[in-house]
Amino acid sequence: MKINNSNDILYLYVILQYYYKVDTIIKLYKNNFWDYNLWKIIISTIKENNKLPDHFILLNCFLNLKEDYNKPIEISKLEKEYKLIIKDKRGLGGERPRELNYKYGFPYFTSSTNKILKNSQRIFICPFPIEKINPKRKALVDINTKINKCFTCGCIEGDTDIFGNICNFEKGHLIPININNTSKALMQCKWCNTFYKDKIIWNIEKGKPEFNAYAIIRDLKKTELIKILKQLNIKSTDLD
Repeated sequence: MKINNSNDILYLYVILQYYYKVDTIIKLYKNNFWDYNLWKIIISTIKENNKLPDHFILLNCFLNLKEDYNKPIEISKLEKEYKLIIKDKRGLGGERPRELNYKYGFPYFTSSTNKILKNSQRIFICPFPIEKINPKRKALVDINTKINKCFTCGCIEGDTDIFGNICNFEKGHLIPININNTSKALMQCKWCNTFYKDKIIWNIEKGKPEFNAYAIIRDLKKTELIKILKQLNIKSTDLD
């Protein structure tokens, strides 16, 4: 099946629900008759020379994984066997899957969101949007506070940052979406937005950042977490 935009993706599952007489995508997914080797879905654009955004490039691959659903898959395999290449300069190892997960509900996870995975692995549970979406995730920048430098590190857009990279801007949420669904944002360089993620709450009124301890601990490797607990003399019995 060939589809041309995000609405067509949703229509596909509506049609499948109608055909198989179920009222939710979860029920559709739980049917045990799916032969994923028969799946062939291609997402394209209507306009010529109009390139797909990275999340659709990822989806083009993940909707046709066949026998590789619901098990860890190496990034190297996605790049070599599935020919998956995205525009993001960070590459497939550094891309953020938020559009697939939060906007469309597809069960795509990295080592940050699924601790059974190594940094070199990804997992796509199934070709059905079975996750809860977050429609309030959109970042809104107040035109009165829109400036041409990163509100975190102060790098000017288009200049070279301390790592020798061109400073490209993104919309950085002041308060992580998963805390209170705020959409307030300021311009932030790509590096800062990627590095800090939801680890810091930016309190503009106080003029200082506040740490989100849960996010910091969540992204630690298990060995690092155990090492820190030992350094702090925290025993397993203290956690009961």
